[in-house]
Amino acid sequence: MRVWATTTAPRRRAAALIARNEPGDLEQAIAIRDWSTSVFLSPDDVQNGNGFYTWSILEWQAWMNTTYAATAQWGVLQLRLDQATRGTALHDAAWRDQGLQALHNLTYGQAPASSVPTDDGRMLTTVRELTQPSFGRETWYEQNFNTVLYLLEAFDLEPPLAPDDENRLLGFDGGEIRGIDYDVAAISVELAGPGTLRLKLVDEPFDVRRASCGPGTDPVVWDPSTHVLTVPHCGEVVVVEMDAVTDVPPVDFAPSRLDVVPNPFNPRTKVAWALRGDASVDVRIVDARGRHVVWLARGAAREASAIWDGQDAAGQEVASGTYRAIATNGTERRVRTLSLIR
Repeated sequence: MRVWATTTAPRRRAAALIARNEPGDLEQAIAIRDWSTSVFLSPDDVQNGNGFYTWSILEWQAWMNTTYAATAQWGVLQLRLDQATRGTALHDAAWRDQGLQALHNLTYGQAPASSVPTDDGRMLTTVRELTQPSFGRETWYEQNFNTVLYLLEAFDLEPPLAPDDENRLLGFDGGEIRGIDYDVAAISVELAGPGTLRLKLVDEPFDVRRASCGPGTDPVVWDPSTHVLTVPHCGEVVVVEMDAVTDVPPVDFAPSRLDVVPNPFNPRTKVAWALRGDASVDVRIVDARGRHVVWLARGAAREASAIWDGQDAAGQEVASGTYRAIATNGTERRVRTLSLIR
């Protein structure tokens, strides 16, 4: 068995084997899981700092501290092995229980506001940063990104883990997502090709509209026990209506877009849009908190472009950071994220 210095690499290999699932792959994935667990599973509460034993995972063989990212990744591997081996002699019912325990033990890596080490809302990296305030801060952005990534994977595998108070995309197979717009009344998803969407919704949707796929298309399925909506589609656009509305025109499945080039940018970028219908278009820039920065267009043509020079409505240069371009025409709303780097 190959020996890795970190906990991450072996479980990535195991996840790839599960996804490929050729003869012998599941056995190899289980062997990697068993080895990495024996090496990296926290033996007691000394490393995880909870004061009682929990399923948590060490990040390095030479650095005896448990991290959110490693624990979340291990939990996801447990869930994937459980689902991939069900109904076979390889299955171990304990995998799912252990994985859920590990994921439930996470605090999503976010410390209380009074102890966040920086003022930009960064997540914490190690469990002890939260449980033992005297422990050194290690806020690594890569670790934080991985923590979120693994939690999103876990939400798709086990929808009850996902929050119940908001509508969210859990996952998709097939055609990649080009854009998604969450609104109170509807969720619109633009797709690059055929596939399947999975969404967790607060309430049962009023209606689901999708481009015609012809006879034999799999039906849309709503599971009231998990609040998961499964939508097979042929690409283009899927609209999930959350409320009954009147006087809504038929969905126009002609392509629509909102592009930003270059992105990231400094000092200016081109924002180009093409929305459905004949209505005029308004385009504006807002900051990461949704506060208005500047209008790029008011009453513009359905297909046009504008330059943003990184200035607000008063002509002052805005700070480096994340912004959003929003294009609306009364019936459609497109959003793109911009990164200004000075």
